[in-house]
Amino acid sequence: MEKIQAILYIAHGSRWKAGIEEAKSHVHHFMAKLPFSIQKLAFIDFAKPSVEEAVEACVKEGASRIAFIPLLLLEAGHAKKDVPVMLAQTQRKYPGVYVTASKPFGVEESIVDSVIARIKERTAIDKKTRILLVARGSSDASIRKPLDQLVGRMQRKLDVTRIRVCYLVGQEPSFVEALDEELDNDAPSLVIVPYLLFDGLLLRYILEEVERKISPYNNLIVCRPLGIDENLSALLKEKVWASVVEEARR
Repeated sequence: MEKIQAILYIAHGSRWKAGIEEAKSHVHHFMAKLPFSIQKLAFIDFAKPSVEEAVEACVKEGASRIAFIPLLLLEAGHAKKDVPVMLAQTQRKYPGVYVTASKPFGVEESIVDSVIARIKERTAIDKKTRILLVARGSSDASIRKPLDQLVGRMQRKLDVTRIRVCYLVGQEPSFVEALDEELDNDAPSLVIVPYLLFDGLLLRYILEEVERKISPYNNLIVCRPLGIDENLSALLKEKVWASVVEEARR
């Protein structure tokens, strides 16, 4: 019997409809670059299809193998808890289906290049540039280490005054605290980099706070989310091919 490999991309999800549509657009564009006949996008929260629904669709279309590909930047709660639970549930419900799961993106050179590209889209970078990297955040403090690594790699590539990390939830300093501190420390020009893959309510929150703080005396620049650009597309393709079984690579 022919073994059919399915690829299941798993994104955060959002209550912001435009953010879901953006995620779908990016992922469907990426899917077109790969030869797999069954490729689905599912969401962990706030959007459909759920992972369970997408798995069911894969099986109905004849998949005997499913590779879970989490579209997550860091290995935090979703990657450590939710994805393994989804994997185990799938294995119990469909014992005849072979299921694998890849790791989140992590701090790869292509991620660093994508962050820098988002900055260069909005402004020229010079020695006086100050950068505020805004991470989603998590109750899992282990996310701080890879973000420190990301900042270190950025600093090696950019000759800038300061790169600082802040968080939207779960860790300190919060985005608002860090933004206020930077403005109090005579930072007339500040580049704010949302460390997010896609648009959503978190980006809306960042934009609203910046709107409150902007004045004739400062220049606050907000970059767009990373998206699946050329750098992330190449990294994602590597993750997909590393996740499928040998027969599917031929």
